[in-house]
Amino acid sequence: MNRRVAVTGIGAISAFGPTFPDMWAGLAAGRSAIRPLTLVPPGSLRFLNAAEVPNYNPLSYFDEKDVQMLDRFEF
Repeated sequence: MNRRVAVTGIGAISAFGPTFPDMWAGLAAGRSAIRPLTLVPPGSLRFLNAAEVPNYNPLSYFDEKDVQMLDRFEF
């Protein structure tokens, strides 16, 4: 079966930020996106640093009813 595909853009949500330009700027500058955790209470995890997505709002990408059904790692 032959199907045509049109790529109309590129997107990325990463620990550098919620857009592809954020990610590309971080990578091009050679920065690390690993930093202290902000979304969990201090001392609740063994590791203090992680690659969290800053200022991420799942409601920008999913309906509210879907967000309620998803775990945080699925956003």
